Amino acid sequence: MQGEMLFKRLLRIKRGPVALFLRILSGLYGLGVDFRYKAYERGIKEIRVCPGFVLSIGNMVLGGTGKTPLTLRVAKWAYHKGYRVAVISRGYKGRLSKKRPLLVRDQTNIYLGPKEAGDEPYMMAKELAKTPVLIGRDRLKAMELANRLFGSDLFLLDDAFQNLSIKKDLDILILRGDEAKHSLFPAGILREPLDAIYRAHMLLFTGEPEADLKGFLPKDVPTFHMNQVPKALLDPIKKKTLPLTTLNKKPVLAFCGIGNPLGFKHTLEDLGAELLGFYQFPDHYLYNKMSLERLKKKPLREEALFVTTYKDWVRLEHLYPFPNLNNILVLLTEISIKGEKEFFSRIEQAFNLYKKGHGAE
Repeated sequence: MQGEMLFKRLLRIKRGPVALFLRILSGLYGLGVDFRYKAYERGIKEIRVCPGFVLSIGNMVLGGTGKTPLTLRVAKWAYHKGYRVAVISRGYKGRLSKKRPLLVRDQTNIYLGPKEAGDEPYMMAKELAKTPVLIGRDRLKAMELANRLFGSDLFLLDDAFQNLSIKKDLDILILRGDEAKHSLFPAGILREPLDAIYRAHMLLFTGEPEADLKGFLPKDVPTFHMNQVPKALLDPIKKKTLPLTTLNKKPVLAFCGIGNPLGFKHTLEDLGAELLGFYQFPDHYLYNKMSLERLKKKPLREEALFVTTYKDWVRLEHLYPFPNLNNILVLLTEISIKGEKEFFSRIEQAFNLYKKGHGAE
C-alpha cells in the first residue's frame, strides 16, 4: 500500500534531482526492455509453443484499462460458441501464484479465494460458471495443465502483452489514447516503449487516440473502441439487483481499490449520486476489519449508501457481516464494443485458421 502511494507521489515530481534520477532509471529500464525483446527476436531466449490457440489481452500502461473485463467478455463469448476455453492468469497479488500452476475453478467448483489466487482470477472464477480458470507464473505450464484436465485448446491470457516467452496467435492491445503523454517506468506509467504497439494484432481504444500517439499506430491492424458501462447495482446482502436510478440524488460514500478509481467516481457522478466522500485504496487492496472501521468513522447521514465495485466486493465479502455497514451496494458494469460483430468475427477467423493449420475440424 505504501509502495503504491510513494510511486504516485514520485510521478507528480517533474523537476529537480528526483525527476532527473527517475528519468535516468527510465532510460536504463528502456535499455533492459529492448535487450529482452532482442533476446527473444534473435533466438537467445526461447519462445515456447503452447498446446492450443493463445489469445492475449494486455495494455501499455500500469493501472486499469479494462483488461480483465474484456477477458471475461471474450471468455463468455467463446464458451457460448462451444469452444473449449480456459482463462490463464498470473495471479497477481495471490499468495499461491508463485507456486506451481493451480486451478482456481473447474466447470463446477471454485477452489481458491482472492487471498490465494488474487482478486482478478477469483472474480473471473465467480463470473465464469462453466469455464476453467487457472493461475501460475509459468503460464505455459498452466495451459498444459488445462489441456490435460479439460482438453482446452483456446487459452485466454489476461494481462500478457509483455509476456514474450510464449508464442501468441492473437495479441489484443488495449490503449487509452493518451499513452504518448507518458514516460517509461519509473518516471512514468509506460510498461514499454510505444513502438511495441506494432506487435499487436488488434487494437482496442478506451478513448480517442491523441495526435502524438497516431505515429505509433500500425495502419494495417484492425482497430476498435470499447467502453466499460454501468449495467445495474447489486445488493450483495439481499442478493438482488437494483436499477441504476437507485443512486439518483442519493447521498453516497464511494470507495474502491482499482487501477482507474477516477473512472468509477465519474460514473457515479453521471448516475446522479450525491458524493459525500470518495475513498481510494491501492489497486488489489485486500480489505480487513480496520478498513471498514475507517469508512464507518466518516460523518455521514443515516440514509447514506456505501457504493463500491465488483472487483472490490470479492475482496470484501469474507468480512461479512459488516457491523453498521449493511447499506452497501456494488456497481455492476459490462464491456461495450463498437463494431462488436466484426471484433468477435476476427477472433473466430483467427481461431478457425489455427485449427485448420493444426489438422482440427
